[in-house]
Amino acid sequence: MTHPRLAVVLPFVSPAGGGVTEAVRILVAALARSGAYEITVISFASDQDAASLPDWPTGITIHRFAFHGPARFAFSPGMARHMARHRYDIVHVHGIWMFHVLAAGIAMARGAVGIVSPHGMLEPWILARSARLKTAVSALFQKRVMRRARAIHVLTEKERGDLNGYLTGLPATIIPNFVPDAATPDSPAPWAAQVEGRDVWLFLARIHEKKGWPALLNAWDVLCAADPGSAQGLALVFCGWIDGDDSFAVRLAQSAARHGNVIHAGPQYGADKLASFARADVFVLPSMSEGLPMTVLEAVRQDALIAMSAACNLPDFFPQAAVNTGTDTQTILAALQRIRAMPSETRAAMRAAATAHLQQSYGEQAVMARYLALYAACQTHRL
Repeated sequence: MTHPRLAVVLPFVSPAGGGVTEAVRILVAALARSGAYEITVISFASDQDAASLPDWPTGITIHRFAFHGPARFAFSPGMARHMARHRYDIVHVHGIWMFHVLAAGIAMARGAVGIVSPHGMLEPWILARSARLKTAVSALFQKRVMRRARAIHVLTEKERGDLNGYLTGLPATIIPNFVPDAATPDSPAPWAAQVEGRDVWLFLARIHEKKGWPALLNAWDVLCAADPGSAQGLALVFCGWIDGDDSFAVRLAQSAARHGNVIHAGPQYGADKLASFARADVFVLPSMSEGLPMTVLEAVRQDALIAMSAACNLPDFFPQAAVNTGTDTQTILAALQRIRAMPSETRAAMRAAATAHLQQSYGEQAVMARYLALYAACQTHRL
């Protein structure tokens, strides 16, 4: 039996692609298990690929293409030639603003059914960054490709509004990210010995100002200075790669010198990331801009208490299953203080509520049924 040929096009198959890569990897693994499609993954090449490729499922084809120029655009003639020479029934492009969108557009022009998933990249905060480049990309090819697509997949109702602000009249379908069932870590987090016996507050994301680390560190300083004795039982652990922010190392060293309870454990991947979530008592993400962060869902799966901003676009977790941090120092401090004063029974109830909601709304079975329905509807023109 011949299965439809599905091309999944994304910037990178390695952590260079951030949360988009992880969301797509999990989706592709579930699609491979379904057996419904012949899957080809197409991306730009990166120097992290060798370590990352074993994490992708077997039974699929992966093509990686060299690119020229800045990585934020990634001009790749090889990717364009591939899309011009090979036929696919469906092309699902993840992430926008880069050359892979144009390459996917070539496949659409040759008859492939197109689906575009912006992954939160139409938020005003993001549109304001490198605005001239985004204006040029929009005019040269991106809006044309998005209009040609059979469907636009968005993660949240908020993202549907961002899409309408960017390009009106497009057919948008809301399907959230999901996480598979939790695995049990085989070993402790690599940094666990440094915080033994302490209540761990975990920030796991790339170290970039949009993720909210500056305001979080400010709030942590105030919290610990107000009660130095209790602060010795706490640990704030940053896990992530530093994304061009030279001030982070200085600020972290200052806070660590004052309180002795702040560390940067570096990026965590695979089993180390799973173990990091499992060690966290509280997961903190006071981000200023997100699509729908996989890290929050992964932290829930490992039974951490969630403290996040509304910009994480998971409003259905508030207030019973998560604490709203806001994004400035004062609101984050208030959230930290609230959690510190929270009885253990209340913490347990919030974690249980988060786990139940995750299973109902962000579990693999429920979400994959919606993806498969979207693909079938696109192929049969029934959107």
